[in-house]
Amino acid sequence: MLERDPAGWVRLVLGAFDGKPILVDSDISTVSGAADKVVRLERPEPFVLHFEAFASWDSTLLARAMNYNAAHHRRHLIPVDSVLVLLRPEADHYSLTGVYRVVAPVSGKVHVLEYGLLRAWDLDLEAVLRGSL
Repeated sequence: MLERDPAGWVRLVLGAFDGKPILVDSDISTVSGAADKVVRLERPEPFVLHFEAFASWDSTLLARAMNYNAAHHRRHLIPVDSVLVLLRPEADHYSLTGVYRVVAPVSGKVHVLEYGLLRAWDLDLEAVLRGSL
């Protein structure tokens, strides 16, 4: 779906945007796996929009999203925004708040991932299938 209309997905997440969305390779095999899809927005301050789709809840989901976010930042050397796409209500969970925090127990240092959430059941299915979000 993202391949057919990357600009539509970017618009869905960001609303109006400037720059040219370009679907780029999401292989981060050095991290043992590939993120679902990433779109690089070419603009004066470029960034990557990382989409990760899930059909069911998984307790490692947020840790993996944080890992993919950091890996894409390392690969592209520009900021990365992550968006979790929940494909079914079974993927939803009370811990999906838009912020994932991990606090190191000794130093108290905090690692934070702020992420967007798209619930597929809230989207206009016809627009998604037409590729015209």
